[in-house]
Amino acid sequence: MTGPIDGCLVPNEPAFPAGRLRSVELSITRTEVELARPFRFTPPEPSTDLIVRPAVQEALSGRFDRLVTVLVAGAGFGKTSALVQAFEETRLRPLGTDHWIALEAEDNDVQQALVGLSHCLGLEPSSDPHQFISRAIELFKAGAPSRQCLVIDDVHHISEDSPTADLLAGLLAELPANASLTLASRERPPLPLRRLELTGECVVVDEAALTFDIAAIDRLAQSHPEFDGDIEWLHGLAGWPALIRMALAQAEPASFMWEEVVDLLDDDQASLLRMLITVGDFDAELLARAAGVASAAPLERVPLVSRREGHFGAHDLWSTVLPDDGRDLDRRRSAMDVLVAAGEAPSGRAMPAGVCV
Repeated sequence: MTGPIDGCLVPNEPAFPAGRLRSVELSITRTEVELARPFRFTPPEPSTDLIVRPAVQEALSGRFDRLVTVLVAGAGFGKTSALVQAFEETRLRPLGTDHWIALEAEDNDVQQALVGLSHCLGLEPSSDPHQFISRAIELFKAGAPSRQCLVIDDVHHISEDSPTADLLAGLLAELPANASLTLASRERPPLPLRRLELTGECVVVDEAALTFDIAAIDRLAQSHPEFDGDIEWLHGLAGWPALIRMALAQAEPASFMWEEVVDLLDDDQASLLRMLITVGDFDAELLARAAGVASAAPLERVPLVSRREGHFGAHDLWSTVLPDDGRDLDRRRSAMDVLVAAGEAPSGRAMPAGVCV
């Protein structure tokens, strides 16, 4: 038996924590599976104005040749659209067999996850996670030498401490040579992937690769002759696919950001983001102190926030979405106090533009 230890497959270790994966009594009926939400077991139809993102599609076309392929980006970055496009290309030029499932919050209940994953693979539901993994591996091996890929959308619904996360880690640890996983999530999946990335067995496609470049935005605008707005304004939407499509449809992009992102920010993320918007690019450790939170790491899960050389920066688009709460001066003072305490002000070093009061 082999199992994942911090992303590495290590002999003689269990593929999942003892006691976490155990037999459960299945109470979900076949009818409930058949009444599942749209696109749970089949992908959506391709869009008529689908934009090709070459780097993304190149990574997805290789999903059959590596152990794991991951798409990680915020809401509305076209992760599902990219998967659908990859499905369509495989239908036209077969590279292997894809199995599709889109997860939901209820799948944190491993009972429901077992039913859904079994249905996705055409297996009889099992109340035993070990038995499910064995059956899935047998199915994949039986399809050899044909490549098999389990495509799992919306993985962000699964929490790190969920038994379902252990179920997926256990399946990953046992995959045969002809099988692979492709995952799409708003944040890094709760699976041990770091060392797999280092060995090239896992490729992560991030937000930067999923954004539309200027040429793609222009092509999309040309396919919407009804759009009579300013093309430069579209260019200023940070390449965020959902915002650009909403603008072309004469909708209000800010409403999408509120519903899909702002409303879902936790307290630490909101505090950090507001501080970043106020003071500009800032050292990660000092940013956390100024915002009064333990760490700036939660910002890594917020779209259009970049991290480079230990500093975070927020796209200007955020300042147009979050309303003024009247506390900018307090935030500037807090940032200055943190810089002074750290010995970085006033010292002649360049201060973040928004810190000066």
